[in-house]
Amino acid sequence: MLLIKDGYRFETVIGCLFDSQECNVLFYLLVQKPNGNYEIEASWQEFYDGEITPVSVDLSEWAGKELRLLLVVVANGDAQGDHVFWLHPRVLR
Repeated sequence: MLLIKDGYRFETVIGCLFDSQECNVLFYLLVQKPNGNYEIEASWQEFYDGEITPVSVDLSEWAGKELRLLLVVVANGDAQGDHVFWLHPRVLR
């Protein structure tokens, strides 16, 4: 669990690996609250386009609460060829 403070944000870079032309996925940032329930904080659809996606999510609405952040990737159709990455996911202030 992480105690969130005002000004905290989650940052990462996401995308499909080079030459994963079949790639089509959904990335999710989930928040597990102290009561154990999960909530989708943010989501992104990625497909192979040769580009990467920088991500920055403001977590200030959770200031003062202890949370667990979960990173989830789900195939958007057939998972064959879904080769993806989260690059250096982190919480910053």
